[in-house]
Amino acid sequence: MKIKKIILGLLGCSLILSSCSTEGDLPVRQEENSVSFTASVGAPLTRATATKWEANDAIGVYALNDGQQLTTGVYDSKENIKYTTTSTGTSGEFTVADASQTIKLPGNGNKIDFIAYYPYSQNVTGYKVGVDVSSQTDLTAIDFLYATKAGITKSSPTVNLTFNHKLSRVVIALEKEGTISLDNAEVTFKNAITDAKLVLADGTVEKGTNTADVSANMDNTAHTATAILIPGQKVADLVVEIKLADGKMYKWTPNTADYVLESGKSAKYTLTLTEGNVDANVNGNSINDWDNATGNGTGSGTLDPQTTSFTADKQELSFTSDAGSSDIAITANPTTITWTATSDQTWATLGSANGTGSGSLAVNVTKNDTTAERTAIITITPSKGNAITVKVKQAGVTSPNTPVVLFPGSDFNDWATFESSVEEKDTSVKKSENEGRGGSTALHIQGNPGNAYLFKTRVPSNFTAPASKIIFYIKGSSVTKSLSINLFKKDGSSVKFNLLSYTAEKILAPKGGNSYTGEINTANNWLKVTLDVSSISNEIQTTQGELLFALKGSTGGTYDLYIDDITVE
Repeated sequence: MKIKKIILGLLGCSLILSSCSTEGDLPVRQEENSVSFTASVGAPLTRATATKWEANDAIGVYALNDGQQLTTGVYDSKENIKYTTTSTGTSGEFTVADASQTIKLPGNGNKIDFIAYYPYSQNVTGYKVGVDVSSQTDLTAIDFLYATKAGITKSSPTVNLTFNHKLSRVVIALEKEGTISLDNAEVTFKNAITDAKLVLADGTVEKGTNTADVSANMDNTAHTATAILIPGQKVADLVVEIKLADGKMYKWTPNTADYVLESGKSAKYTLTLTEGNVDANVNGNSINDWDNATGNGTGSGTLDPQTTSFTADKQELSFTSDAGSSDIAITANPTTITWTATSDQTWATLGSANGTGSGSLAVNVTKNDTTAERTAIITITPSKGNAITVKVKQAGVTSPNTPVVLFPGSDFNDWATFESSVEEKDTSVKKSENEGRGGSTALHIQGNPGNAYLFKTRVPSNFTAPASKIIFYIKGSSVTKSLSINLFKKDGSSVKFNLLSYTAEKILAPKGGNSYTGEINTANNWLKVTLDVSSISNEIQTTQGELLFALKGSTGGTYDLYIDDITVE
């Protein structure tokens, strides 16, 4: 195994003995010997990517009393002492970062043990160093090393620390056939564990639970991808994704089902990419020491070609005039493709404005109250590939028969006719041009009614009582109070239809009294209101000039409502 050697040279200071002129035992004053670290990197070097020390490389050092455990036997409070080098080369002089923390050997000859690790970290908790390999940009920053040395005394001041790699390395060597270009290729390890703790007491690694897609460190000259990963994970749980500069994707799952990444070991896989079905020849499927020793196993595998594609299962959606919803199935390859979606019409909305990979996109349409067909365009734009457009068509309302108005002007298109039909009209009731269904004229109730009756009408000439339903449409909102409708009977009394809380289309049954409890909110849509008169049809007033229909509000309510097309069935 490749190793990093650090030689601890003990710079001897003279041992000074003090004596006294009195008889008896002579007290011995123990002077201590300062320790400096000379780090030499022998051949071959152990660093993950370089062949020499770099300036500002730092190690953490613990000094222990002879044979003691880290948790209880720290010598002279010397724990996690930072030593750095200012030189660059195969060997370097390491000096303590803080002179007050210099480690000194006891002058009485007591033995001292050492524990050291690389790279240095200020954040050591419970004698464990946090490890995070989610970024592979600087491999030396995550190439955790560990060393111990026992029994050092002032009489043998030279300390050789042999550092071992504690994580696991995986190397992917890319080869190709045909005209495939490997320049600027990217290699990603999917589902890799990214966190761990290095236990300083014994040098073991505690595997974490966080997983992520880890982008390997690429050498675009040698076409190799190197990743330092957490030991303890099964290689078969990793998926290797290779993306070429032209966007073509390959995916490979290692077939070494029983192999678990080992501390200090390096696994190398050579993948040969071909243009046809893209076979992968795994040459030297071996688990080597970090010094690239001879492999001890072979294997083979097949890559799944991953060409870039982005498709939708529909080019057009068709709806009836009613409100509705339908899904567009999106297929993205690779699954890392992101996309956005937009609609060019407000009546056609989307369940999501963006997404990643394959999935479904809901398209929702509101009711089309006009007789004309309408269209919208949904545009789905991927991060790679061409944008997709889906046409949405919605039919108009079919009207085989011209609706019959309940009383003259009750469709509000001829406002003068409406006003001539009503007996009284509250000041909150106004004419609203172009705000009705299909851009027609509507009745607008705005503000606080001056009295309960918004308007009342009388029976017109040649009137026939509706046999089944009275229908009208409403849009807008009311605050605190709702609306109520009075329909007068031949005996002079009236039945009531109460909207109460009205946020969806309902069929209202006749009631004995008015109620304004609740609020109206149509979410800016036209909602149909149906009064079921089938049980009282024969009782409805039909004598010309008598009271017929009244719309009522409440003096405690605030209204911003549009009413349109009061008709009968």
